[in-house]
Amino acid sequence: MGEFTKTGNARHKSILWAVNDIFTTTNFEIAIAAAILGYMVFEFLRKKL
Repeated sequence: MGEFTKTGNARHKSILWAVNDIFTTTNFEIAIAAAILGYMVFEFLRKKL
């Protein structure tokens, strides 16, 4: 979070830099894993109840 304070590097970068910093391969992999896990839990509860 220090990137977005007064002394951080983000004040001199563009919005595209910030978007590129957020949407990384690692974040995409975490999102896919969370979606699959959430789907499995949802289907389990749906069939159980």
